[in-house]
Amino acid sequence: MINSYISEDYELTQPIGQGNFATVYMARHRATGKMQAVKSIAKIKDELKSTKHTTAVINEIAVMRDIEHSSIVRLRRVYEEEDIVHLVLDLV
Repeated sequence: MINSYISEDYELTQPIGQGNFATVYMARHRATGKMQAVKSIAKIKDELKSTKHTTAVINEIAVMRDIEHSSIVRLRRVYEEEDIVHLVLDLV
């Protein structure tokens, strides 16, 4: 299931990591107070690069949804906004 606005459910607190296309934040679930990690992936506007980038993000989501292993963080939810895709992950 893809949700739309992460701010309705989570408060992003502080960045804990950054890469070329994504930033990982600590986030607090508003209803439960549980801390989780949120990987926020910027959507690319350049159409030539966008298709490859979109495919990579879709593949990452598909793989993470199917994997359940004690050594791999678990994907909990996905939010898609106009410019960003947010992946809610277990905080380890």
